[in-house]
Amino acid sequence: MTARMKELDPWVVCHVGTQDEIGILSENVNALYQSLLTTIDNLQEENARVSEAEAAKVDFLRAASHELKTPVTALGGMLDNMIMGIGRYRDWETYLPVCRDMVNKFGVMIQEILDASKARIFR
Repeated sequence: MTARMKELDPWVVCHVGTQDEIGILSENVNALYQSLLTTIDNLQEENARVSEAEAAKVDFLRAASHELKTPVTALGGMLDNMIMGIGRYRDWETYLPVCRDMVNKFGVMIQEILDASKARIFR
């Protein structure tokens, strides 16, 4: 029976119908084996929860990255146009404060992403 326990057969039980040391040992082995199987099941469930949380975290970070990409690209375009003196962006004194405001918003968004990534839902 212990050889089958070694293979983690969930249906195996040591049957010893005595109350001597061997019978007590058999009961202890059965109890230990059931505890081991329960622990394995609990670990598998926890592993599944962790995997789901990690997948949610990856999805969240992908979505957050996508949300940041568009305004960062726009900011880069504005700055490039100011540097090259193109169109309305030649008036850099007007648009640099706009750029600074955008950068400040990015800072807030990034902090929110960092806070959310540390949140309990991802643990």
